[in-house]
Amino acid sequence: MDDSVNLFALGNSERQFRFQQFCIADDRATMRVGTDGILLGAWAEIESARRILDIGTGSGLLALMAAQRNAQAFIDAVEVDEPSAQQTAENFHNSPWADRLRVWTEDFLAFAQRFELEMTFDALICNPPFFRAGPRSPHLARSRARHQVQLSPQDLLNACRRLATANGALYLIVPARDEGVWVANAEEVDFRPQRITRVRPLPKSPFKRVLIRFSTTRQVCKEDELTIELAKHQYSPEYRALTREFYLP
Repeated sequence: MDDSVNLFALGNSERQFRFQQFCIADDRATMRVGTDGILLGAWAEIESARRILDIGTGSGLLALMAAQRNAQAFIDAVEVDEPSAQQTAENFHNSPWADRLRVWTEDFLAFAQRFELEMTFDALICNPPFFRAGPRSPHLARSRARHQVQLSPQDLLNACRRLATANGALYLIVPARDEGVWVANAEEVDFRPQRITRVRPLPKSPFKRVLIRFSTTRQVCKEDELTIELAKHQYSPEYRALTREFYLP
């Protein structure tokens, strides 16, 4: 889905996205700011969380959105790609919430193994590698960010389960075609879907993405739908309501 935030150029190489309360430069990040991340960052129910983990942060988008939405939370972000992590650190430093944000330049599975006895999180958010097949980028960092090269759904879910508090929740955005795969893998580690929102770009389009909240709490899963645009560049009232705290007027 297309990027849909204000973009302005700084010099010849730096891209920066301007939101209502913060800006993000992403020209050195493996994954750029886009609609998927904005959807997840606005949709995840993180208002009451005290500790939040952003997995594969890219340029820091989800962590910064969480910091804006929750004034009490401390947020850790993990990013294996060093240039991306460095840019995330700069974006954090330039934000109003630098004292509550921290980035770790580390493989997520190594991070989980190292800290599972020391740190737990009330909310974990992740825009995970989507693609199981298809052409890969010749650049390892970008291929690792987009394809399930080193972080399979099973490994991601298992590590998140170990890092979650007793009532902690994991929030993901995944391709609609893979919804069943993620739900089945999550149930193997006692993560149950509690909320599912299926997202389509236009009213008559098929679903392209699915937002899922997983937790160990057993309850009836709430399911709904979201349409992003009624027509090209005409955003739906539901999408505008969801993202109203972030987009510039």
